[in-house]
Amino acid sequence: MAKRKGSGEVARPASELPRAGDTTHGDTLMDWTLRGYHLSELMIALKGAREEHVPQIMKDFSAKIHMLEALRREFQAALPPEKLSELEPMFVDPSKIPELERRLSQLKYEPKTSELRAELATLNTKGFEREAEAIKKALEDPRRLNEAEMAIGTLKKKIKEKFFEQEFAVQLESRPAPSSPGLMLDTIVVMHKDGTLLAVKSKKPKEELDKRFLSKAIVKIREAALQYPEGATLDVDGTKFSIQPGAYVCVALSFHGEEPQILRRVLKKVTDILERKHSETFKTWTGDRSRLFDIDKYPTAIFQALEKVE
Repeated sequence: MAKRKGSGEVARPASELPRAGDTTHGDTLMDWTLRGYHLSELMIALKGAREEHVPQIMKDFSAKIHMLEALRREFQAALPPEKLSELEPMFVDPSKIPELERRLSQLKYEPKTSELRAELATLNTKGFEREAEAIKKALEDPRRLNEAEMAIGTLKKKIKEKFFEQEFAVQLESRPAPSSPGLMLDTIVVMHKDGTLLAVKSKKPKEELDKRFLSKAIVKIREAALQYPEGATLDVDGTKFSIQPGAYVCVALSFHGEEPQILRRVLKKVTDILERKHSETFKTWTGDRSRLFDIDKYPTAIFQALEKVE
């Protein structure tokens, strides 16, 4: 006769546990035993269970068996036989499911993790050691890969900003030179010599821009990119553009007043840096502006470098 537990539930004595001969669960238990599965967890649960709870206990354990089988199939598809054999003892132990899932997650995301680690390794993280260490820590957890990828993107932006600050740290006059009174900078146009417009930036608000004039200026700059020599000045309806042609691109800056020598120096430096940094893109140029992912930073850098001489 079953003994009552203090809670009022009736526990099942060992003699009443499902056996191999039972028509309900015995065959299942025998099958799992013959296939080598660890059943100690199940037997403990059945030993203290009421009769009406047994089907659910068996169903829950069956789900774990199916999970082990599914995990085995995924590992079989991802690992060579010699590596798979090392995990065989885990494939028959339901208590190892969390560990198997963790290992599978690592295996699935290892290519992406390796890619992000390689990308991080290519960055000059001097001055950004704390950010780099935080990213390395995130890369140790497959669940944080998206976080690590976004952090690398943010770090790359910071490094680029520092790069521009250092590259354009030229010796600028602290006040306008006497030969260039009232210098005013207006609009910068960066164009590939094949005529592809790469970037346009103006100090004027959008609502104040003369779009008709700007369109006309772009046409003139497109012509000048191939014809004008270094140091030339283009006149568009009375507005002067300083033209700086490079091997692949042409940078044009409109200004009012007398052109200072420093303006030429900065434009040349910008053009050299742009072409050097994106040399491979320009060598295999297809007209795809999106390959120049940081192109909009160059006009900004020109304005920042010339602020001291306005």
